[in-house]
Amino acid sequence: MTRYDLHQLIQEAVREVICETSVDLESLHDGISTSTITGKQWFKMVNEIASLINEVNEFKSQYASQRHGPLPNMDGAMINLNKIVQLLELVKPVIIGMDAIERKDMSENHLHGRYAQQAGATPFEAPGGQAIN
Repeated sequence: MTRYDLHQLIQEAVREVICETSVDLESLHDGISTSTITGKQWFKMVNEIASLINEVNEFKSQYASQRHGPLPNMDGAMINLNKIVQLLELVKPVIIGMDAIERKDMSENHLHGRYAQQAGATPFEAPGGQAIN
């Protein structure tokens, strides 16, 4: 094995390690509810990132460079997707806090919630003119 072959082999192994999705995206769902607007949007974003990672991996496996020539920069795409997942992990504590505040606000016994009450909101009125509490 020549030095060049060894270099190529090491480079390929490093690319594989970098491009593996080692982050469990399900862990990004822990502690966040789906009953709030914040939680729903967070779940939607995480699921879309997971879908994109799966599509990139599937594309790589279906269109090997031997059959179709050089592929677009899939390794760079996976590195960027992993960076996005790392950023999501850093943002997750803030989302958990926002979700908790929103759930607390929704748990008030008023259809508008506590913050809307403090701002002077009145109860909803049904079409017949009766207030709904």
